[in-house]
Amino acid sequence: MVIEKGNNVKLHYTGKFENGDVFDTSKEREPLEIVVGSNQIISKLEESIIGMDSGEEKTIELDPKDAYGERNEELVKEMPLANLPEGIEVGTTLRGTTPDGQPLQSVVKEVKEETAVLDFNHVLSGKKLVFDLNIVDVNENTDTTQDLSKVGVSFDSSFKEKGEFMKKYNLIEDDQYSYPNFKVFRFLENMSDEERKELVQSMKTEKYINVIGDLLIHPDNNSTSIILDRIIVHWKESDYEKINSILKEKGLEELNKEMSSRGNKSILKVNHPSNYRVVDVCNELVASGTVHSAEPDLYSPLILDNK
Repeated sequence: MVIEKGNNVKLHYTGKFENGDVFDTSKEREPLEIVVGSNQIISKLEESIIGMDSGEEKTIELDPKDAYGERNEELVKEMPLANLPEGIEVGTTLRGTTPDGQPLQSVVKEVKEETAVLDFNHVLSGKKLVFDLNIVDVNENTDTTQDLSKVGVSFDSSFKEKGEFMKKYNLIEDDQYSYPNFKVFRFLENMSDEERKELVQSMKTEKYINVIGDLLIHPDNNSTSIILDRIIVHWKESDYEKINSILKEKGLEELNKEMSSRGNKSILKVNHPSNYRVVDVCNELVASGTVHSAEPDLYSPLILDNK
């Protein structure tokens, strides 16, 4: 079946630099699944697979402007060490949020006596990239209507007026996808996409509120949507061989681990994430009895800019 816009496609990819060094590959994981036209991957890659067929392979070269953009030296900032976490060193990745709740990520490039130089450019910006693509499967997308009736909301820990917030925006809480400072709400009233977008924008102005975004990416939604791709877990298990088998089974990658008052703590990255997927994995881990707790990491959401 030849790929058209709207098809469900499974594909393997290997991303390389010009010198052949691999920076990412799906070869050791399940194939990446996308809906063509929903901006889940780099737009030029998405355009390049239209017309391909199952089993077909192709190599695509992308200039920086068609991949992660050119470097912007204005995004290299020098900041006081007093405003940064203790113990940072060259290569440390720092994550935070802007005043309006948007996530920020930077890499420490230099540490001086009283300041540090941070680079807020994407780590792949300014680089020419090469992608080897292998189409595994192509199917028509039977789910033409995606759910825009739900919105994920993170609360500042000091927020106490959830009931008033729900009443103001005519929302009902979805208990299946709820954590202490992260809730999923469904709009009670039927409304157009434009009306819903206006309400979501209004929510973003509320004190103590950070609207995470639509739980599903709508193919025709040209606004910026945000999904989560990381989970914080506290393990009951101490057998690391068993933990590794769980990570492999769930399609998870351990980014770091540390000891906490609740035992072994890990930050896990979800491969091929969606907000439903992230929350479902949390529920699956808790139900399995292998963790004390599992919840979305609200401090490092992944931005998908559908433009």
